Amino acid sequence: MLVSPSIFALIQFVFEVGVFLPSALLMFKRYRTYRFPAFQYMAIGFAAFLANSVLRLVCNFFAPGSDAFIKILWQWLNFFLVGGIMMLYYSFFSFQERKLPAWVNLVSILGGCVMCAFINLDWMTVQYDTAFSVWNVAYASVVNVFVIPLIIVFVIAFIWPTLSKFRGSKHPKVRRSTAILLMIFPILLLWGLLSGFTANPAIRFIRPFIFTFCWIIWSLNIWRRPLDMVFTDARFERLLVMTGTGLPILLYDFKENALEDPTLISGLFGALTTALEKAIDIAAPLQSIIYQDRLVAVERAGSLVLCGIGDEPDTALMVGLRAFGEGFLERFPQYRDPDRDIGKVTPPSLEEIAPIIDESFEVITIK
Repeated sequence: MLVSPSIFALIQFVFEVGVFLPSALLMFKRYRTYRFPAFQYMAIGFAAFLANSVLRLVCNFFAPGSDAFIKILWQWLNFFLVGGIMMLYYSFFSFQERKLPAWVNLVSILGGCVMCAFINLDWMTVQYDTAFSVWNVAYASVVNVFVIPLIIVFVIAFIWPTLSKFRGSKHPKVRRSTAILLMIFPILLLWGLLSGFTANPAIRFIRPFIFTFCWIIWSLNIWRRPLDMVFTDARFERLLVMTGTGLPILLYDFKENALEDPTLISGLFGALTTALEKAIDIAAPLQSIIYQDRLVAVERAGSLVLCGIGDEPDTALMVGLRAFGEGFLERFPQYRDPDRDIGKVTPPSLEEIAPIIDESFEVITIK
């Protein structure tokens, strides 16, 4: 028998959709912009949380007495919940390692065990909470054997990269934003501790909103400062910006914090132009070349070519290069036109370039 969901169920659903839907879209957008795997994992995680919320609302359309069907729905609900948590795990590991390390397989096995425990029909008992007119599920105590280690690892996985960025960055804005993110830890801890007190109706009412509130803080921070959780100890020595036809626009020296005459490395222009032409012929993007025993990382930004000269870049350093391209074209839209004669355009000054360098490279660098 179908019934109208309670006001509590509707409030919870609207609140969660209002958080998880924009968060998923934001993370997908960040991934498309920076192509950094951590954003992709977070987007999938928030999408899974959203699916969990939808299924919970569907459950609350059914009246008491629908226990068998609710159990089946709750299996899928738990599948998306644990799956979303695992995606967040992977995103935290990616922020720290720039890729998924081999030992993350152990976490995946643990997550698989938790998922199997949560969807085991013999270990769950569906209950209809008459105080709020919503469905809930109680689990056998054996489930805690799998859940408690997963929660501990989740907290470590969240705290470690955030704390590492806070300690390693000298950028004041980054330290402030990571300090705000560290506030999520005690909130998550509170959410976990309150699970033992759900016999109290007030705690049952407020606890579902605590978990979601944590991700409001996280998503707002990523929206404001998307690179604050990206970090690397790799560095470029110089940054060359040139047109797609090989004409230099600027050359920045990171060590001296100064603009240099691009003709100092004029030999690089010919090498890059030749490599770009070959890449076009074989329909493959040019990612790097070797020039005078130095690796040159290459990235396209609209009609421009960005070249980072120095250390072999990891995925985080390439994020900085892409962020610079985005910030450069936003600050100097005249360079968006590939047919424009750049000889008639005043080259950017150091004062104009410095803020873009700061928000692209300095924010991701740890000492």
